[in-house]
Formats: sequence, C-alpha cells, structure tokens
Amino acid sequence: MSMIPSFRDFLLHEAQKSLDVHEFISDDNMLDLWREVYGTDFRSEHPEMYRILKQRAKMDRNELARIWDERYGEKISTAHPKIWNRIQQ
Repeated sequence: MSMIPSFRDFLLHEAQKSLDVHEFISDDNMLDLWREVYGTDFRSEHPEMYRILKQRAKMDRNELARIWDERYGEKISTAHPKIWNRIQQ
C-alpha cells in the first residue's frame, strides 16, 4: 500500500482549505451555530437533519435548504430565519 496521497486526495485537501464556513455547513458547524443562536441542542431538536449532515462532509446552503424543505415541508429561511441569516453571511 502506497503512502503517497492520490491526486484526488490532494484536490480534496486543497478544496477544503479554501472553504468558507458560511458557504458550507457541517454537522459540527450546525451544532455550534444552533447552540449560539437558540441555546439548545440541534441534534435533539432535529435528529433527522443531524443524521443527514453527519453523513456528509460538508453541505452547501442550497442543498441544506432543499433537504430541509423535503424533510419538514417548510423553508428553513422561514422556520429559522436567525440560522438562515447567519449561514448567508
């Protein structure tokens, strides 16, 4: 087994270095943001969304909005405008 990283691994590493926290959201980002805004635990309030975020390395805002709408039948921007506005910054 080679210890030399693949070109794909290199590209992923380089792409991740330039990611803006507000441009992409992860399960850890959402936990911190939710706790900061609402003072509660995102994981216990929205376990289904937490599991989805946990399965993905990072998710962009549009994907988060689409999945939220599918799961809850409402727009995250309407249901949680404080969170949405913070993600949009």
